[in-house]
Amino acid sequence: MFLVDFINENLGVITLVVGFFAILLYIYQKNEKKRELARLIFQEIRCAEKHVKIARERNNVFLLTNKLLPTNSWYSNIHLFVNDFEETDRDSISDFYSKVTFLDRTIEKISDFKTSNLSPVSVSMPSVAVAQPATSGGTPTPPLVTQFQLSAEIILKDVADKVEFLYNTSAADKLRELAKRKWYWL
Repeated sequence: MFLVDFINENLGVITLVVGFFAILLYIYQKNEKKRELARLIFQEIRCAEKHVKIARERNNVFLLTNKLLPTNSWYSNIHLFVNDFEETDRDSISDFYSKVTFLDRTIEKISDFKTSNLSPVSVSMPSVAVAQPATSGGTPTPPLVTQFQLSAEIILKDVADKVEFLYNTSAADKLRELAKRKWYWL
């Protein structure tokens, strides 16, 4: 009976306390989500940079089996970070994601093209003397071999050279800070 009377007499205070805890819980969940996304975005940047660095060391030859950005968390969650980043930092992260996403699509197109076309296979033939026209000196002229390069590979190398790394920039430092932020830092 005492509890019912207490609740009836202090209904406004109890509602205020419950509302306060609900607001704190909402803020905690929002900050926790932002912290997890900051970790994920930082990991995506680190992974993509690693693949681009490896490709640059190999004359911008990308492995067709590796996806630079398996997930793209930046564009779907940029609204959460508007207040945490200055315009230049947001622009540099967006530019990085844009170029790496383009590289991913180009690599995918190259992979699709290379896997859908026939490739020449060398077959050992019995040695037969083939008469080749002689040059003025009497030596046979070697056959002319023409090599082709996919336009997509040229574009891929061009864009890969323009990717600016973010790992040691102020934008990455802010992501690190957000990822390490404690729950009680409202």
